[in-house]
Amino acid sequence: MKLKSSLYSIECLSRHQSIRCYRFGSRVKKEGFYYPNEYQMNDKFMANDHKMSAQELRLKRNKLFDNELKRQSELVTRIEKITVSVVNPFGAEDIQTIDLMMNRFLSTPRHCGQHIHQLITERSVVALIDGKTFWDINRPLVSDCSLQFKHFKEANPHFVNKTFWRSCSLMLGSVIEKAFKDNIEVKLHSWPKPDINSGSFVYDVCVDLKDWVPRSEELRVLTAMLQKMTLEDIPFERLDANKELAKQMFEHNSIKREQIDSIAKTNGSDSVTLYRVKDHID
Repeated sequence: MKLKSSLYSIECLSRHQSIRCYRFGSRVKKEGFYYPNEYQMNDKFMANDHKMSAQELRLKRNKLFDNELKRQSELVTRIEKITVSVVNPFGAEDIQTIDLMMNRFLSTPRHCGQHIHQLITERSVVALIDGKTFWDINRPLVSDCSLQFKHFKEANPHFVNKTFWRSCSLMLGSVIEKAFKDNIEVKLHSWPKPDINSGSFVYDVCVDLKDWVPRSEELRVLTAMLQKMTLEDIPFERLDANKELAKQMFEHNSIKREQIDSIAKTNGSDSVTLYRVKDHID
């Protein structure tokens, strides 16, 4: 998905408190809510974290991600065909359907779009399966289905915008994690879940800098880093992984590790969904 649309600057977001920055000593309470006047130390989140550089942690996560991606792809031992009915691909007033024969567990909505027209692959943000389930553009399809491509210029872009904001949050986490020197501990958490109804994107972070308040120059650097990412046309990779693998990936971020069981429970399974943009995994 391309994110070349105009982004708010991080400096603007900070002024409107859409980015929540806390010094390392300000912990998140177990209940998952912030009480600005009642911050308490919660050392259990950090006490057992082994010291590794940010680069070493990224390499470790990417190796685990690649290994699991390869393992899952090798489970597909034979090609099975499915029928994908692409509904109204060009958004014309007259409803039309194009039936495609695609490969189960291999073909994605993006591949379907490539069989029809380049315009579809360039503008589409998310797919709608069988009129009820939103589906990542690069996520393999699993059965016969109808498919609609969703983009920013349609009459009701609500879910397209939510996809955009969530993707921006993921990229913002990548920028923040890479912006500091390796000797400064940065822990991403996004807990509680941000409210994006206002059309903003946020990422919560604990930074090991006492009483740090970002200066305008520092915010401009973060903004420039994020804008540079939007120009790289980086694909978003999705991986559904067992929660034990997720815990292994994030064993050195005890805030995120604390959340994995509850996320899996919410999913109604033993798995969580991981996303990778460039070398950043969340």
